[in-house]
Amino acid sequence: MDHASETAAPARAARDASPAPSGSAPAARRSPDGPRAAERNLALIGYVGANFDPFAARLEREGFRVFRVHSLASATQRLRRLGVPAERILEIADPATFPPLTEDARLRLAELEGDGLPRIHSIILMDRLLRRMPHDFALRYLAAVQEQVTRFLLDNRITCVSSGRDTALQLLTMLICKQQGIGWGCVTYTKLPVERFALSPSHVPTRFYPIREVTEADVAEARTFLEAFHAKQLAPIIERSAGSWMQVLRWLPRHLRLGLAALADGLGADRGNRFARRPLSDLLRMYAAKKRNLFYVNHVLRYPPRGNRPFALIGLHRQPESSVDVVGAYYSDQVGLIGQIARSLPLTHDLYVKVHHSDIDGQPPSFYRELQGIPGVKLVEPLAPIRRLVAEADLIVTNTGATGYEAGLMGKPVIAFADVFWTGLPTVHYCDAPPRLPELIGRLLAAPPPADLEERVVRFLAGVIAHSFPCLPNRVWLGEPFSERDLDELAKAYDQFFTVCRDGGDGPIVP
Repeated sequence: MDHASETAAPARAARDASPAPSGSAPAARRSPDGPRAAERNLALIGYVGANFDPFAARLEREGFRVFRVHSLASATQRLRRLGVPAERILEIADPATFPPLTEDARLRLAELEGDGLPRIHSIILMDRLLRRMPHDFALRYLAAVQEQVTRFLLDNRITCVSSGRDTALQLLTMLICKQQGIGWGCVTYTKLPVERFALSPSHVPTRFYPIREVTEADVAEARTFLEAFHAKQLAPIIERSAGSWMQVLRWLPRHLRLGLAALADGLGADRGNRFARRPLSDLLRMYAAKKRNLFYVNHVLRYPPRGNRPFALIGLHRQPESSVDVVGAYYSDQVGLIGQIARSLPLTHDLYVKVHHSDIDGQPPSFYRELQGIPGVKLVEPLAPIRRLVAEADLIVTNTGATGYEAGLMGKPVIAFADVFWTGLPTVHYCDAPPRLPELIGRLLAAPPPADLEERVVRFLAGVIAHSFPCLPNRVWLGEPFSERDLDELAKAYDQFFTVCRDGGDGPIVP
C-alpha cells in the first residue's frame, strides 16, 4: 500500500475481541471505554537500566502512576532502594515460579496468537537469549509471563504500556495488551528527522499512533528538513562501535566498569539467570570475538575495486539488533537474503554489499567469506561514503536499514523487506516474498521517478513530524544522560499517548 496517498482515517476504538486467557489470570477482558481507561496508570516493560529512572520519576511528577515489569532481580533491588513500592513492580525471574508446561498452558499461549502478530515460536527466536534456552524452559517462562503480566495489568488498571521490542517479555506483553484492550506503544526512532521518536501499536512500525492533524507548520518544517538533508547537513544518529584500535583503548575503562557490574549482578541478585541477562563469561567471549573480527575486517579482508559497472546496493545490518532480528525477522539471515537478491539481479548489475560502519567488529570472518562466495557480490569498505554510494546506485535494497529510508528521501528506487513506516515514501516498495524480486527489480530499474516526487516526500515527512515527538527516549547508547529538554518533551509525549489510549485511538500514520 502506498501510505503517501492515504487520507486521514478515524481512530479505531474497537479492539481485537480474542478471548482472554483461562487459568489463574482474570477472565474478564478489559474494555478501553470503561471507567478504568481514565486512570493515568502506565507500565514500563523491560526498562531495567538506571538511565530510565529520571524518565519514570518525571512521569510520576506529571501525575502518572508508573509500574515496572522486568525479569531481573537486580533491577528490582535498585528500584526498591529508590523507594519504588513493591506493589508497583512485577519481577518474573525465578524459574521456580514458572508453571508446569501443560497442554492448557500451551493453549493459553496459543490464544494470544493472531493475524498480524508474531507466533510464540517466532517470539522465542526474536529473543537473543531465550532462543538459546531449552524449548520447554522457554515455553514455561512465556507461560509465566502470560499469567503474571495479564493479572498485573488488570489488577492495577493499567491504561497504557510503553515498551521496546528487544525481548520476549516485551513482545509477549504486546500480545497480552492486544487481547485485553490495553494500549501498547513501542518506542520507535524516526531516525529522520533526527532526534524524534514515535510510538507504534505493533513491533513492526508500519504505522504510528495518531497524535494530531498535520499543520502548515509541519509542512514548512518538512521542507526545511528536506533542504538540509539534500545539502548533506543531516544524517541519522547511529550507535557507536569500536571501529579502530584507538577506539578500543578509549572505551576500555567503560567496558571494564560494565564488566565488573555484570560480574557483581551475576554473582548476586541475578545468579543463574541466563534467559534475561548474559553471564560475564559470555560477555568476555563476545568481547574477544569482536577484537578478532575487528582485526580481520581492518587488516585481512580485501575489497575489490568497484569499477564503472552499474550496481545495486545493500548495506549490512548491525546484528544482533531488534531492527533486523525482530522487525525484519523473516529475513534476519543476512547472507541468505543477499543470496536471494543476487539471484534476482540482472547480469547488467553488480551487487555492492557495504559493511556497516558501526558494526565493523560484529561479524566473524566466516560471514564475509560466505558473502564473497555469492555470484556478483562486491564488498564495500565500512568507511566508504554511503550518501555517494546511494546517489550512484541504480537500486537500493534493504531489510529495514536506514539506508533505504535515506535513499527514499533522495528519490532513489528502494526495495524493503519489512513494511515499516518509511515504505510510504513514493519510490520505496515493500517486497513480501523473494520470488517477486526479479520482476520488481526489473520494473524499478526501468521506471522514471514520479513527477510530483518532492511534494509527496514533503507530505510524508510532515506526517512523521505530526505523529512523533522532538526528543530521544533513551540516550544510553550515545553515552549520554537525559537532558531536561528530553524529560520535558517525554512528559508531553506520554501525556498525549495516554489520551490516545484512553480514547481507543489506533489509526494509521497519515503522511
